[in-house]
Amino acid sequence: MLDRGWVILVGSYPEHITAADLAHRGFALIRPCGRSGSATLCAVVNTGESDQVWERSNAQRTRLSYVLRCVGALLLGGFSLLGALTVMTVADASSGGPEAFATGTARVGQCMERGPVSVSGLGYFHRCQADVTWNDGSSSREWFPAGQLSPDDRGRAVPVFDPKLPESGVGRGSPISSKPGVNDSAKWVTIGIIGATALGAFGVFALLAALVNAYWVVLPGRRAFGVVSPARGVWQTMNENAGRELGQYDRAKKGWPVTDADVAAVPVFRRQKRMRLLSALSGGVIVLHLLTSIPRTDAPRAIDFVSPWPEIARAWLVGPDGTNLTPHFGVAVVGAGIAVLLWWMPSQMRVSSARVVTYGMPFLVKQGNRTRKQGKEELRRMAEGRQSAYRRGVAFAVVILAFAVYAAIHAFGQLPSGAPIAVVLAGLRDAIALTSVGLILLATVEPKYDRLSRLLAIHEEHAAISGTHGTNTGGAKS
Repeated sequence: MLDRGWVILVGSYPEHITAADLAHRGFALIRPCGRSGSATLCAVVNTGESDQVWERSNAQRTRLSYVLRCVGALLLGGFSLLGALTVMTVADASSGGPEAFATGTARVGQCMERGPVSVSGLGYFHRCQADVTWNDGSSSREWFPAGQLSPDDRGRAVPVFDPKLPESGVGRGSPISSKPGVNDSAKWVTIGIIGATALGAFGVFALLAALVNAYWVVLPGRRAFGVVSPARGVWQTMNENAGRELGQYDRAKKGWPVTDADVAAVPVFRRQKRMRLLSALSGGVIVLHLLTSIPRTDAPRAIDFVSPWPEIARAWLVGPDGTNLTPHFGVAVVGAGIAVLLWWMPSQMRVSSARVVTYGMPFLVKQGNRTRKQGKEELRRMAEGRQSAYRRGVAFAVVILAFAVYAAIHAFGQLPSGAPIAVVLAGLRDAIALTSVGLILLATVEPKYDRLSRLLAIHEEHAAISGTHGTNTGGAKS
């Protein structure tokens, strides 16, 4: 029988396990339960006669939860992939970018209807064959992608284009090259291709998640629970996974453990709000940049395609001058990576804040590899330089806003008078982004001393209430 130890509940168990729940199963809670990945960890003392902690009914609950997750992920992944196919069809993205290898006219022959669910996405579309006369005098019979032509186009000459590149060495009609399309505006192509790629990637990720959950449906017992007794120094687990989960928890939290409740209790500082706002702004800048492709490519395809509004690219401080899709993919990928990183950072900052509240100065001096005296001296210098730090933060934000003003003046100097509002907004891309960054920085200026002093004050309040002075876990140097 275990005298004292950890209870680890791995899988879909309740996050908030009460003392009454454990007492009913023969254990008394001696420390609040906390989460570690997919595990719930509780420090307990055994008051019963059995090592069994959780009943078999919870294993069945785990199986049901994985079934529901698997079904949900399958539906989400399936609809995402269908959405990607639909976007490719509707946005005319399957025929490539705005540049064409050849242009001509087509006369529609036979057509086949697809729908409501097909490889073309959701909806009814026609895939038609047409006789094409190209601008170089040659002619051919081509199958056009679904959604390009319809039976309504019979009896008239439809402008079409061939997106295949001459240096590819691939002849017209080859199945490994892009398919011809109707030569109307190319304004939705960039957004369509990148949007469909994003939806497709999300759909694949969701289907992989469905496979993982399906695995746990088949083998639910391998994610049950386990008990470890530090006094014995050996694992007493019902499965190997539970042991690995608790081992990872010990390695990650050793020396400065905090619970989810500790993290949730720390105040939200301006620096954390700044990161989240900049993360949202990164996503907004991606959308804004992609929307600029609408006026830049709002013209029929051509062999040497020229943007109808070249002034937009000249109005930017930095950015691609042409209409190639590659730079847009780069902006989307890099921007998404920055957005994810900025969104993740505040959660790690809150964990560090919780450790300061829980352990006080010992945690700070241990993290900086300093003595306690050095840590106090650094805090004193921070207090003396608080106003200077605040002014530096304000000055940096003002410099960003000054760049925004310069970007706006430069843009208006390049854009023609009387340009449509969409063109003006596209040309002001840099000014809009810099203004937003500057305002966020200005509104969230916060010296580091303000954060540390508040956290240490909360720590001292807790220590005064509990009659202790923090836990010097890790052995800070004096």
